[in-house]
Amino acid sequence: MAKGFVAQATVDTARARADRAAAGVAGARASIAVAEANARNALVAVDQTQIRAPFDGVILSKSANVGDMVTPFSSAVDSKGAW
Repeated sequence: MAKGFVAQATVDTARARADRAAAGVAGARASIAVAEANARNALVAVDQTQIRAPFDGVILSKSANVGDMVTPFSSAVDSKGAW
């Protein structure tokens, strides 16, 4: 451009394309971060579906429904006791 081989409009167009590409990369990186956060959230949700107990045993029946809170002795409000 300094020697007059390239017009100012061509340089401006090239810079605009580069800026647009950089913005696209930044947007893609942000989308990746969102997807990773959603994946971690899904892993936590899956982890909360597992039944754990500090002792060995066999589950004979499921007396709770989705969304119910189960405690060992039904001492919490709105909870069912495990027996």
